[in-house]
Amino acid sequence: MDVVKFEEWLCGMPALTLAQRREAWRMLALSEATDGGAIEYEMSSGADIPDVGREAAKDDLPMPVPSSSERPSIRVGADVVAELGQRRVDSIGCPHCEWRHVVRWGQASGIPRYRCSACRRTFNALTKTPLAHLRMKDKWVTQTEAMIDGVSTATAAKR
Repeated sequence: MDVVKFEEWLCGMPALTLAQRREAWRMLALSEATDGGAIEYEMSSGADIPDVGREAAKDDLPMPVPSSSERPSIRVGADVVAELGQRRVDSIGCPHCEWRHVVRWGQASGIPRYRCSACRRTFNALTKTPLAHLRMKDKWVTQTEAMIDGVSTATAAKR
């Protein structure tokens, strides 16, 4: 995206309704989860997202949220974490000292581990991230969908 267009997009964020902001967050998260590629998305109602410049009454229209079957499929598991981890290691190196020279150092829970040649500490793709100590990777997608849908914790647990 052009830098100028991106700046205009960012400046328009405060004018978005709550529903529009939620949809923007959702689309950003889905885009990142699907390898940063573009997601083709069309609302089931065929309505356009209201422009920021339109009058306030039209801005407050609720936006339809696609059902689970209409959302792009997201695959999560050790293989995805391993793939994303390799990209993270390639881009930042060691999360402890940021040294770029790291080597593969076995595997734990299906996720590759790495060892830094400078600080000699081992780490995996999730080290120093909010997901570092989470378990049950097979349930991450369901929980994320529940958060996007805004359901309660009890309802999410029933899912």
